[in-house]
Amino acid sequence: PAKRGVIDWMAAHQMTQALLHKVGLKESPDTLITHLGVGKQQLVEIAKALSTNARILIMDEPTSALTEREIAELFRIVRDLKSKGCAIVYISHRLDELKEITDRVSIFRDGRYVATRNFNETTLDEIIALMVGREIKEKFPHLSVEKGRKILEVSNLDAGMVKDVSFSLYAGEIIGLSGLMGAGRTE
Repeated sequence: PAKRGVIDWMAAHQMTQALLHKVGLKESPDTLITHLGVGKQQLVEIAKALSTNARILIMDEPTSALTEREIAELFRIVRDLKSKGCAIVYISHRLDELKEITDRVSIFRDGRYVATRNFNETTLDEIIALMVGREIKEKFPHLSVEKGRKILEVSNLDAGMVKDVSFSLYAGEIIGLSGLMGAGRTE
């Protein structure tokens, strides 16, 4: 009986390793999930869904914490699942991603269903108009705004992976700081 348990554990371990490899993870099945970054944790969740041979997979903003390489791997997985007959509900606000994997798009506005379209028979502008309830003529209009008084100044910030960062923030201004996974984004 003890030998049988070891064989069962080894088979489960190998199957888990194969599932992790299928989603592009090289980590050991023994790695604690808390030791993985958010992007890799999402890929583990996808591997868990694959382990059940799910016929329907719902992905809610699955690329929100993934790197470009991880996104490409996710789309490869999605296309593979689709080819095997799996139905996928892919929820995203990143409309450019839809071009990669979407057959049909359903639009909701304020929690209410608006429309469904075949993706190859519509444009992103039409989708955006359905999302906001009107045609958007200029997606990113340039607004000239005078700077207010300086309310924050950071000079030569050093914190973990962040080295020698300086910036100023003025009243009425929005400053955005971003980065890729593993590039000091959390710091």
